[in-house]
Amino acid sequence: MKRYLMTIFTGILLILTTSANAKENCEECHKKITVSVSHESLNCIECHEPEGDHYALAADFKINAKGCVKCHEEYKGMLKSPMHTRYKEKRYVKDIFEQYDPEFFGKNCEGCHVSSCVDCHAENSTPHTITEPKTGICLKCHNDYYIGADYTGLGIREDHERYQRGIKVAGKYHQKMLPDVHYEKGMDCGECHSMKSLASGKPSSKVCRDCHNPDKDVLEHSIDAHLQKMACSTCHAAWAPVEYGTFWIKFEGDARKDYFKWIKSPSEDYRKSSYKRYNRRPHIGLNKDGIYAPIRPMFINIFSLIRNVPC
Repeated sequence: MKRYLMTIFTGILLILTTSANAKENCEECHKKITVSVSHESLNCIECHEPEGDHYALAADFKINAKGCVKCHEEYKGMLKSPMHTRYKEKRYVKDIFEQYDPEFFGKNCEGCHVSSCVDCHAENSTPHTITEPKTGICLKCHNDYYIGADYTGLGIREDHERYQRGIKVAGKYHQKMLPDVHYEKGMDCGECHSMKSLASGKPSSKVCRDCHNPDKDVLEHSIDAHLQKMACSTCHAAWAPVEYGTFWIKFEGDARKDYFKWIKSPSEDYRKSSYKRYNRRPHIGLNKDGIYAPIRPMFINIFSLIRNVPC
């Protein structure tokens, strides 16, 4: 009996000692790491599981973000969210571009997708300083034409070098425009686009009428068809980025790349130039719900293949 009790006691002592010393042992190599307030009471191994001779990245989607999901299980759906899977973009590339270049997505589209919880939750790109995402974090990826920085009053410019001036966000030039009224009031993206909604596959957690009741004394609001068949943004969107197509030029062999040196090069084989990017009143059309709303096509592309042909 004494031996049995001693074995149990030794096992408990070993676990407690391992847990207590885990952080100290890690800090022998990782001396400059500071953990944010919300996680500072945790030991390293509570988030970083053993992997081979070392420990796994807690938030990496390649291991299903095990270090985060074990406590934040309600957000497990983010692993299947469009921001990570990019299924619409991949399906489009497969249908359109892969017949010309099976590696098109990897060459030109792979860079901007969520691959870890810390992509959005790390303050100043420091993975151990966890915070709620603010608008500035969102703009690291959402800064182009389809979902861009227009909320903050920035309209994307054309790709040609003569338009490369103005305010720079994530390496892209923007024109100063009128900000959204909610941004002017100090609201962040997450106040309408919550983590729970994104994890459940919904783009937003709130719609306009969750906070705003239409005033029937306003003439436009007194017309039932307006409230039933039109999105609020049909009238209330002051402007939106409008694009008429992006040219993708692929070179094979010793083609004349220098002729196109003034436009962007997303990869070694390609040049890319978006055409007629205006920041103006948006086009109106029927959305997927049959409601009139501002429309912004997700993909408008023109593909050209330039190769040397022997005379």
